[in-house]
Amino acid sequence: MKIENAFISVHVIFGLLMSVLRSDINAMNIGDRGYT
Repeated sequence: MKIENAFISVHVIFGLLMSVLRSDINAMNIGDRGYT
């Protein structure tokens, strides 16, 4: 019960972190290419 909730919360947080990392990498690539 609580273990499942913790697993779901960790999965959601991990997904958010991955999306943030991807957006940061995309922003860096865009900055390197000179796009705005």
